[in-house]
Formats: sequence, structure tokens, C-alpha cells
Amino acid sequence: MASESKVALSSVHRVTHGNTVSVEVCLNAFHIDTIKETCYRFSGKYYNSISVTADNQKAIVKFQFPTTILDDEQEKILQSFNDDLLDQDLRNTVSKKTEAVRNLILANAFANSEFIE
Repeated sequence: MASESKVALSSVHRVTHGNTVSVEVCLNAFHIDTIKETCYRFSGKYYNSISVTADNQKAIVKFQFPTTILDDEQEKILQSFNDDLLDQDLRNTVSKKTEAVRNLILANAFANSEFIE
């Protein structure tokens, strides 16, 4: 029997089927690259896969947990996923906003070096 519970973010929703938990992430709130980067952080510990709905509105992230992981632990892991998703989104935003300054600093640092011919 599937159970449903809302997670902290209104753009993320989860559905549980046994040891498989599907997390629906709204693609209007998070870019697919951000979701992929976040999933990669979890891939060493838990199997996960990503798919996109036919209408391209949601990404479905499926986590398959070992049977030894209890519901409380799953909830903590999914909350950590939410936190990391927000963190990665912020990192990507800051990276985009500071790209020009970063490039100027790098250009200035290498302007008088022998690396540029």
C-alpha cells in the first residue's frame, strides 16, 4: 500500500512503495541539472534514478533503500536530499552570478604568466 507525505518544500512531494520512495520535484522550481547533481551526491550510498514526466513539469527521483533502513531513517535521508537540493540550487545560482568576476580574476592572474602565448 502506498503512503504519501508532504516534505518541507512545496515543490517536492514523495510517494512510498515498500522500500522504493519516489520524490517528485517540480522543474519550475529546480533545474534538471541541479537535481542530477544532488542525486549524484547520494548515489554512493543509495540507488537512485531520475525520470521526467511526459509534460516536462516534474522530475521523478526514485530511491531504492535496503530493507534494513527503517521509515524514520528514510525520512531523514529524504530531508537531507531536500537540504542538498536547496544547497546545490544556491551554489548554481551563486556560480552564475559570480562568473564574470571569477573570469576577470583568472584573466588578471594569468595575464603576465607564460601560460598565455
